[in-house]
Amino acid sequence: MRTALFPEPNSERWLSWIVVGKPPRWRRAYDVPSFTLDVKVRQDWGFVSILPLLGTLPDEFTDYETIHPRIDRQRNVCIMPWGSEIPLEPFFGIIATAPLPDWGRCGSPIPRAFGGNMDNKELRAGTTLYLPVFNEGALFFAGDDHGVQSDGEVCITALETGVTGTFRLTVRKDMELRWPFAESATHLMSIGLDEDLDDAAKQAVREMVKHVCARTNLTRNEAYMLCSLAGNLRVTQLVDGNKGIHMLLPKSLL
Repeated sequence: MRTALFPEPNSERWLSWIVVGKPPRWRRAYDVPSFTLDVKVRQDWGFVSILPLLGTLPDEFTDYETIHPRIDRQRNVCIMPWGSEIPLEPFFGIIATAPLPDWGRCGSPIPRAFGGNMDNKELRAGTTLYLPVFNEGALFFAGDDHGVQSDGEVCITALETGVTGTFRLTVRKDMELRWPFAESATHLMSIGLDEDLDDAAKQAVREMVKHVCARTNLTRNEAYMLCSLAGNLRVTQLVDGNKGIHMLLPKSLL
């Protein structure tokens, strides 16, 4: 991972992660150029594994197995051992600020309010992610490099490989945020995380209704009905302790 304060102005693929909110003892204004991201696969192989007792079907797939798909960076595909070629869509599975100090030390597998191991394939180049800040300095970090992943990540891994990115961070003191939220050029994206997939879906809907109301003159009832007609819920991942659901709503409808 590399960082740059002044990215190339004509970069074709970049991602702006915007960190919002400020902790009680924030001592300085971070009005520096924000954090841009250009995501690229940097090696010619990756791996996919089945791990016993993990994944969506832990009782049915009980033997270890790992494959090593080849990566053709020139053609932007990975080649499975049986010959199928899958287009690459690289992203960082883990994107986070540091958790609340009261939570103590948090492991990396479970995503929570600070972001973390969300494994959301929509958080790729060209997307803006908003994260709450719970500590002075935010303590942003990213990792868990993925070459490509399905919605669901059902067997426990994506195409695990090496990815480089250039980030731009900006503090938005004009926003109040307690939960991750994202948007692309075309869609708003709300994020739900919970051990229960139904509760994750409820959270994704609730967050989208809140953000639609904040950006428009719609009532809460009207925003809820809009989500029912045009907000598409997707299963982000089923394997990270807190399961993920995200909703995509076209910005053209706002």
